Amino acid sequence: MADAKVREFLRQRFYNHPSGNDRVELLYLPIFNWLTDLKRKHSTKAPLFVGINGPQGAGKSTLTAALVEAFELIGQKALTLSIDDFYLTHDEQKNLAQKFSHNSFLKQRGYPGTHDIKLGEKTLKAVNEIKRNQEVDVPTYDKSKYSGQGDRNPSSLWMKINHPQDIIFLEGWMLGFTQVPVESYSTLSNRNDFSEINKFLPAYESWMKFLNCFVYLKPDNYKNVLSWRVEAEENMKASGKLGMSKTEITAYIEKFLPAYEIYGDRLNAQSTGIKEFLQIKIGKNRLPT
Repeated sequence: MADAKVREFLRQRFYNHPSGNDRVELLYLPIFNWLTDLKRKHSTKAPLFVGINGPQGAGKSTLTAALVEAFELIGQKALTLSIDDFYLTHDEQKNLAQKFSHNSFLKQRGYPGTHDIKLGEKTLKAVNEIKRNQEVDVPTYDKSKYSGQGDRNPSSLWMKINHPQDIIFLEGWMLGFTQVPVESYSTLSNRNDFSEINKFLPAYESWMKFLNCFVYLKPDNYKNVLSWRVEAEENMKASGKLGMSKTEITAYIEKFLPAYEIYGDRLNAQSTGIKEFLQIKIGKNRLPT
């Protein structure tokens, strides 16, 4: 059972949130308890490295932020990293779009191929192996720049980590996706473009080697992703930041739906090679079905 103070903390944290109590009892606490048990069994001195996959707008950032605070409440140092912070810079993304000018999937950030793989691997290795009194700079990305097109922040705005961690979360919408055979996407009208995306995926395996366990928030209907991501974009703009219009974000997200259907249904313990794999199917309300 979860520590009583963790349950109380989470209930207070989401007291005013829609379905807050259900979110705590049905989603956050079960994941917290599962990870607590894994951490107890984790035999090495290295941190427990947790991968989290969930569609855009499904609540990954809210979940990991709550888990970090919950673990810190019981004396565990915890940190969240996002694969979004490893996106190419705005200029690099423009160059990529020009190089693959025929490919609609690579005209903006998001799909495999739009991340700096080496930067991600270097960062994950440094955070995983950090010693006391060392400092690691973790890149950050601002999605509101260039009217929602986004750009990596200057190094002066990067996150600084200066102590070893007990638990590290790495979250991302395509984390754990693996290359699929041609037959899997042969019916797509833009299958040639998708084929190029598919070829980028093996490079991401260098990130997966750091993970000890994996949580997959799988939507019961991939079309929910559209409404979730529109809501997230509107919330970002409501906070005062620039963002895409509803028409732009809708067109942006619709490009991702084939990837969810083709790669998402194949994401499991066997495909990732991670034995400790927890899949939770969530409905439109982002709660377990």
